[in-house]
Amino acid sequence: MRDEHDCDVLVVGAGPTGLCTALMLAQHGVRVRIADRRPGPVEQTRATIVHARTLELLDRLGVAETAVARGLPITEVEIHSSGRHAGEMSLAGEGTADQTRFPYALALEQFEMERLLVNALGEHAVAVEWGTEVTGVADTGSGVSVQTAGDVISARWLVGADGASSSVRKFLGQEFDGETYDQAGLLADVTLDVSLGVKGMRLNLTRGGFVGILPLRSGRYRLFGVVPPELHNSPRPAAVSHESYAPLDHADLQLWFDDYFKVDARLEEILWASMFRVHSRLAAKFRVGNAFLVGDAAHIHNPAGGQGLNLGVGDAINLAWKLAQVVHGEAPRWLLDTYEAERRPIARTVLRRTDSGSNWRPGTTRWPCGCARTSRLGSSVRSHGLRRCGGCSSTCSPSCGSGTGAAARSVGASAS
Repeated sequence: MRDEHDCDVLVVGAGPTGLCTALMLAQHGVRVRIADRRPGPVEQTRATIVHARTLELLDRLGVAETAVARGLPITEVEIHSSGRHAGEMSLAGEGTADQTRFPYALALEQFEMERLLVNALGEHAVAVEWGTEVTGVADTGSGVSVQTAGDVISARWLVGADGASSSVRKFLGQEFDGETYDQAGLLADVTLDVSLGVKGMRLNLTRGGFVGILPLRSGRYRLFGVVPPELHNSPRPAAVSHESYAPLDHADLQLWFDDYFKVDARLEEILWASMFRVHSRLAAKFRVGNAFLVGDAAHIHNPAGGQGLNLGVGDAINLAWKLAQVVHGEAPRWLLDTYEAERRPIARTVLRRTDSGSNWRPGTTRWPCGCARTSRLGSSVRSHGLRRCGGCSSTCSPSCGSGTGAAARSVGASAS
């Protein structure tokens, strides 16, 4: 039956989620292809936080050591309110060092993560088929027929990892219920004219939500958070997307930085800055016949806590080992039903926590006072995955156990 198809699994989308899916499949000897409509890898930083549980999953893929070497371990969050120090919070949580060899979050640019995953795939003779856009999907009963602009690909299974505006999800006829907030967010990668001496993440609670500064190993800083209403007046988007919808010039970005961050510094170089819409949506189903949805194609939420990339990698690992078992005839097909049963409730919980843990909803203008706001923010910023099996939930395989790689042992000095 395998020879009737061009591949066992076709992964559509070569972001971190799709690449992790393809890599685990390739490592298990599955005939996998991975295609992406983009002309090539991302060049912007985009997602920047990799939580401890995700590092453990990357360790199972053999890439955690490289990731840690390219990133910056982050253990603490400084909380400020209108520029005044309000407290600190451990990003990992008490006792985490006893439960994981990665007792920190890792500041790592998305392009770096994608690069190391692409390189790892190359070691298995799998190359991303860039510039390949899906134009149709049909379930044949024994597999899936996927039409692209120049070809028809036959696969036993299809994995849609093609982001918030997923073509695969649309061709599967899946609703993406939820909402798009009136508020907008902003991401910027900058250098400053002074060193802030920031060793962890710095959050400032301000009107309409919060803004933050995250140091990167390169010496740059990631700025993120809510955008003043006067900077984001634009029509509501017709389609759900995580792509930026408007750039910001240097003067506007400096005004935003001065007014919201309350830091005595000037923006020296702006490498990338753009505004984006914030969504909270969940696909009705994560599996339709022989096709699956993972990552942003299945769920998107506001960026509080940096859970998006991490949730997607958890989806990838949970699904990939099960697909490998079924492809090789080592497990019954019903095992694949457990992917949605396990991952959709986790995604729904993350959506609920990020919605309640941050103040990114329309019409809200201020944070509750005192320690309550720090507690609410902590529920969305702290990686609850450090203490739970966020990658594989209740159905585990040897490939989802605790990591045994050398990465954590090599970064003790840099993490301290």
